Order: sequence, then structure tokens, then C-alpha cells
Amino acid sequence: MTAIVSVSFTWLGSIFLRPIFRMFVRSRGGSNDVVGNVLSSFGVLYGILVGLTAVAAYQNWSTVDVNVTKEAGAMLTLHQEFSTYPAPLGGELRDLLRNLGRFEVKEEWAVLKKESYLPAPSRS
Repeated sequence: MTAIVSVSFTWLGSIFLRPIFRMFVRSRGGSNDVVGNVLSSFGVLYGILVGLTAVAAYQNWSTVDVNVTKEAGAMLTLHQEFSTYPAPLGGELRDLLRNLGRFEVKEEWAVLKKESYLPAPSRS
């Protein structure tokens, strides 16, 4: 969407501002200076756009990392809590929690990997 807006803005600016630029260029002798200024302005805007995109991607990755860490901590806490339960109930709850973890890693990660090019989970 951002690319469409940027390209549209550039085209509209080129179409509507061309007569003004022609008058400006004709009044000055060096048209290469004007072209150089326009190109450097686009270069600066492109650099800012790439930088902001990189920052947004890093912030998304950081948010996902925090959420995964919280979920893993919660599952560990539940597993430790379930070990204090009486024998038949505690074992069943730990098994259910273990199955949930396996389901998330094996099946949900596989679906996310197909849809969004997510890296494979580490085996640590």
C-alpha cells in the first residue's frame, strides 16, 4: 500500500509540477543541477522509507519474541504446578500440556511456515 501511495504521489507530482519545473529550468542555465537535486531528494526519501521499514520489522520481531517467551514460561510454570497434584490427575494434566506443546511446534509452526516463511523451530 505504501508503494502504491508513493508511486501515485510521484506521478501526480511529475504531471502537475512539470510546467513549473520547466519555467524554473529555463530561467537557470544548469539543468543538471536541478536533476541532481531532485534525484538526491528521492534518494533521501527512499533511505528514510527503508530505515523505517527495518525499524518496524524489528519491533514486530521483538514483540513476537516476548510473546513466545511468556508462553513458554507459562507452560513451564504449569508443568511444575501440575507435578504437585495427586498421581492420576497431575500426570494427565502434564500429558495434556505436553501434547499442547507438541501440537504447537509440529502442526501450528508448519502451517505458519507455509503461509509466512517462518523459520523452523530450533532444537535446543
